[in-house]
Amino acid sequence: MWDMNISGAFTNVAEGIKNAEGKPRFHNHEEQVTYWIQFMNEYEFLENFTDGIDDMEFE
Repeated sequence: MWDMNISGAFTNVAEGIKNAEGKPRFHNHEEQVTYWIQFMNEYEFLENFTDGIDDMEFE
């Protein structure tokens, strides 16, 4: 279940970045990582992800 949620989260961020308007060209890996972090901060991704995990019920 954890793997499924992490995979889904990665896919959501990757798709958001892929479809983002005005996305810069990355000249190296560090630029890409910085952009991902900025993107996730802008959309409060980690806060929303944490809230979603907190709401999960395991049986």
